[in-house]
Amino acid sequence: MTKILIVDDNGASRLLIANQLVEGGYQVLESGDGLEALQMVARERPDLVMTEVLMPRVDGFTLCRQLKTDPVTASIPVILLARNHPTREDEAFALTVGAEHYLVKPVANDILLALVGRLTLRSKVLPLAVQNESDYLRGYLARLRQQIRDRTTEIERAEQQSEQTHSEVAQARAEWLKGEREELNRQLRRAKSRLDELQSQSLMSPMRLRFNADVMSDIRGLLTMIVRSSDLLLRGAHGALPEPQAERLLVIRESSRRVLDILNAIEVPAAAPRQLEE
Repeated sequence: MTKILIVDDNGASRLLIANQLVEGGYQVLESGDGLEALQMVARERPDLVMTEVLMPRVDGFTLCRQLKTDPVTASIPVILLARNHPTREDEAFALTVGAEHYLVKPVANDILLALVGRLTLRSKVLPLAVQNESDYLRGYLARLRQQIRDRTTEIERAEQQSEQTHSEVAQARAEWLKGEREELNRQLRRAKSRLDELQSQSLMSPMRLRFNADVMSDIRGLLTMIVRSSDLLLRGAHGALPEPQAERLLVIRESSRRVLDILNAIEVPAAAPRQLEE
């Protein structure tokens, strides 16, 4: 029997889709969290994954990308779910992370079953349009910022309605939306931190290579000079040294030789030719 995993932190929404799929003859697995869903996919190997976009810890975009970048799970079709109509940018970004489709909840029964039936019969799925993690994070951050703006607009409307009508329902909706916005902000901070880390690594890597190639050569030269100068002094080139000074100089020479041996054993990329300044 075809096995479908539904990932949604909203239990009522998850139950509604599960009932539709069970009536359509599918075996249904459920998860309320993206992180748990990754573990379930590894264990159960579903034929299709349907995931809500906005979830705590691991959201739908991230879940989809992780599935599609793993060769073991890359062939599993993924449908992204959202309660708001996606923008053209949202739909385009969904394709870059490898999603097969983007649906707005609630989904009509005939549309859901037709789409699931088509995807579970396919032998090939869409590849990721963006393989580079930095490029993915830039698109991901743009989507998160748009969702935060959307939630802020909804909060303002709900608070305005609450003030005008003294509606407890409107006030409760505003508080719920604030919770969603805070979760989006947490995801935004995590993604921004990761992007900053990748950019820092990208900037530092060439610098490290230049440092290793250029400075290691200078250090070797300095240590070689210390060893040779110590040898000359210990041999009495400038007269006999008092015993205490000779012992200290011997320690300096042998220590320098050990460090030089270590440096000579390290393979360092050749330094690029330095261009003369005009």
